[in-house]
Amino acid sequence: MRCEGCLNDIKSKIYFRCSKSDCDKIYCTLCANLPSTTVNVQSWTCPACIAQEKKTGNNSSTPVRTSCHSQNVTMRNKFNPKTSTEPSNLGISELTTEIKLLTQEISSLKCKLDEAMTSLTRCHERLDELGNSMASTNTRLASVEQQQAEIHPLKAAVSQIQKNLNMMAQKQLSNEMEIIGIPENKNENLTHDWSGLG
Repeated sequence: MRCEGCLNDIKSKIYFRCSKSDCDKIYCTLCANLPSTTVNVQSWTCPACIAQEKKTGNNSSTPVRTSCHSQNVTMRNKFNPKTSTEPSNLGISELTTEIKLLTQEISSLKCKLDEAMTSLTRCHERLDELGNSMASTNTRLASVEQQQAEIHPLKAAVSQIQKNLNMMAQKQLSNEMEIIGIPENKNENLTHDWSGLG
């Protein structure tokens, strides 16, 4: 059997059962706070049923547990912040340490990110320079290709002119005549002297 007051098993043979028909709760002598020799067990009412009854007049007969039997009541000590070692305070200090470490790591990551962004900006600038250089090279290459396209007809024209000149020279040579036995003058061009013509 279990006592409804202290919720412990009743080991003694002496106990009290509530006389109310709708209750029938069992209490040990300690929780009932009554000596077993002075109470009529048939008419005893448990403290829970008495507490539910309407109070009228003198309530000196109400069984109340005295302070000497308060070993089953848990008393809380007053909070003293100087001597308190609650886990919440320890947790706050640990959390503060963790937050500081995380802040340092975030600062380090921020510095590395700034360096990476600077390096990336330089890479973008270098790529822009390379793009401009490639555009200039493409323009020059297109100009060179255009000049080469113009050079081919010019080469053909020069070759034709050289052929025409050779033909004209051959015709002029056919009209020349060599005279032998005439004395030579100083600084005289015996091959082509056209000064006397015309």
